[in-house]
Amino acid sequence: EKGVCVMANILDRFADSLENTIAPPLLKLAANRYVVAMGNGVQVIVPFVLFGSIPLIIAFLPIPGWGDFLGPFKYTLLSINGVTFGIMSLLVVFSLAYMLATRYAKIGLSPLYSGLNSLVAFLLLTQMDSTWFGAQGLLFAIAVALISTEISRFLVEKGLYFQMPKGVPPFVTETFKTITSTMIILTIAWAITNVAGINLPQLIYDAITPLMTAIDNVLVATFISTAKGLSLTIGLHPSAVVGPALPVLETFLGANNAAQIAGETLPHVLTWETTMIFASAGGAGNPFMLMVLCLRSASKHLKRVGRIALVPSIFGISEVMMFGVPITFNPILIIGCFFATIIPSFVGHALMYAGI
Repeated sequence: EKGVCVMANILDRFADSLENTIAPPLLKLAANRYVVAMGNGVQVIVPFVLFGSIPLIIAFLPIPGWGDFLGPFKYTLLSINGVTFGIMSLLVVFSLAYMLATRYAKIGLSPLYSGLNSLVAFLLLTQMDSTWFGAQGLLFAIAVALISTEISRFLVEKGLYFQMPKGVPPFVTETFKTITSTMIILTIAWAITNVAGINLPQLIYDAITPLMTAIDNVLVATFISTAKGLSLTIGLHPSAVVGPALPVLETFLGANNAAQIAGETLPHVLTWETTMIFASAGGAGNPFMLMVLCLRSASKHLKRVGRIALVPSIFGISEVMMFGVPITFNPILIIGCFFATIIPSFVGHALMYAGI
């Protein structure tokens, strides 16, 4: 009995530590407006990436003679991939600025014009070089969207805009309200490129490339997968914890995509998709087998949870299991969730990095 009490006390303290020490700073991070905007803004491109990936798979099916069979139609298929992957940064620079501006709706900042200002500034800074429209310009697009929107916010908060008299239609008022920020943002972008002669996207890309190369390893891949899996155990959505890594991982995906089309060796193992393959069976936390055990459980509650979670688990949605069992804030099941996530992630990524 004494041993049981000691163990219960340890588990209680562990649960209290999760709830009062670990969760609060992560919740604060998840609520940060820049983190939220980055996560939501980059998520916008997911449907286009998924759709653009289908022709790539079809064009490179590992069947002898498949390429010859497709003939010129192969390049017709890949045109879809070229467009969807080729404008990733353009989509993100607009959507991220739009998402961030919605956080400033109370001060009257227009999400639409914030997105358009960021998009045109991005085009000026890249000098319409399509090299930066795809995955290679993704991190630069994020920087442009954040800075451009913050400039607009500052000007609106300080009242530095054309104020129209009462009675003017709202859309006209909003248009003139944006003129000042548009002029300032685009002038800055033009001056950086044409007066200072700075190739800012190339400068930033060259600066971050060594860092990006350094994080493409089995330890970082395992850490991201595990963080995604454990986030729901303290009530956080995975994108809130590892969302800031998504732009880098999508950049890796874009580089792999380009290499596949060019017939070259894929340069990266770590992508958002690989972190899901090994650590998301049944959703974040790999709870699929726990769901199976729930279906076989003598407990009516757990059996009911298992039945409800069956279909969502097949499609990678783990919230039913996390909050229904519950795994969230359950110190015993969190330990199981940790090992069920970290072991397959480490082994899977290690084998891929080893070329197996």
